[in-house]
Amino acid sequence: MRTNLLTTQVLRVGHADEDVVFRATGEVDLNTGAELDAELAELAARPGVTGVVCDLTGVGFFGSVGLTVLLAACDRGRFVVVAGPGTAAHRTLLVSGVLEALPVVDTVADGLLALAR
Repeated sequence: MRTNLLTTQVLRVGHADEDVVFRATGEVDLNTGAELDAELAELAARPGVTGVVCDLTGVGFFGSVGLTVLLAACDRGRFVVVAGPGTAAHRTLLVSGVLEALPVVDTVADGLLALAR
């Protein structure tokens, strides 16, 4: 029997007009995709949040449902994905052809810089 294998954490929420760093670890699949989508939607809707950096470097499995979640998050506003080479998310983004359609960077620091532009 499977349990929910996704853990999420908001690492940085500033005061008004700030960017948020959101970290997911575990697995993004059919069982956890809706949870990830709901949490990212809630962050994007928070008053004062100007952008979201979604750190997926700790995700060990990133299924195709995750692609839908990331594309929806991009449609909601300023959004950057951290999925460095060799990560599960990077492999899925690359193989699917979606890598070029999303703002993907290697580190959280790069994500914050991308939002600052």
